[in-house]
Amino acid sequence: MASKHIGICRLCKQECQLKESHIVPKLFYNLIKKNSPTGRFRNANNPNIPYQDGEKLPFLCGECEEKFSKYETYFSKNIYQSFSQSYGIKGFESKGNEIGYFALSIAWRTLKYSMEMGIKNLSKKEYAQIDIVLEKWRNALFHEDFNNISMIKQYIVPTTYLNYFSDMQTRIISNVCGDFKVYGKEDEFCAAYTTVQVPYLIFVSMAWGEEVLLHNYEVGKRIIPNDIELPETLVWQLNLLHKQKFGEANQAMSDEQRVKITQMICKNLGIVAPGERHE
Repeated sequence: MASKHIGICRLCKQECQLKESHIVPKLFYNLIKKNSPTGRFRNANNPNIPYQDGEKLPFLCGECEEKFSKYETYFSKNIYQSFSQSYGIKGFESKGNEIGYFALSIAWRTLKYSMEMGIKNLSKKEYAQIDIVLEKWRNALFHEDFNNISMIKQYIVPTTYLNYFSDMQTRIISNVCGDFKVYGKEDEFCAAYTTVQVPYLIFVSMAWGEEVLLHNYEVGKRIIPNDIELPETLVWQLNLLHKQKFGEANQAMSDEQRVKITQMICKNLGIVAPGERHE
């Protein structure tokens, strides 16, 4: 029997039984597993451990979980199923209250989780501003305040054609991760945003500031996959994930681990692994 978690729901702020919630929606993990020869995926925080599901934690009550689920279902059925089946090359409309809400729900969960885990090296004013942003986002999501949600700068960037991934194509489909960073001089409040990469897409939601280079991918416009110049801040975040965390993990992987992964992939594909004999 699953243990009951009694606590304060992050969205409605009521004390109640909390559900085991994904910070990034499960639909993205499901796609990775579906396309993975091993049926598993790797996490950037510990890349050498295979996972079968994304991290879950007591976060939302049942009603608030259902509220978010409604918008996740809309995004999945009306946007993501067709988009992912085209391998991320099919354009889509991001107009409509549902898309903005869905994007912000991911951003809010990511930022809230990041704050609870501890964001380092920020000033008191910056911490205070993040708290203000979190409450503003929470209030808009809880009350389904689409007018205020539409005023938040949010972008959805397709990754299939991005030159950044030209030498690591598998990272387009095999990654789910969230991050939050503040840029500029201390207390300058130049830019701060959540970045959530999922198969074929990157969601960017601004806590403050905006990214001019992402203008054509602002929520509310038609999103057309293409190669674009990415903001230096976003490139820095992607490098931290793909080239540092995963790069270091790959270098640290033992030969035994590599053999096991190869054997698992071959088994799922129904082929003989190198070094093995036919029965």
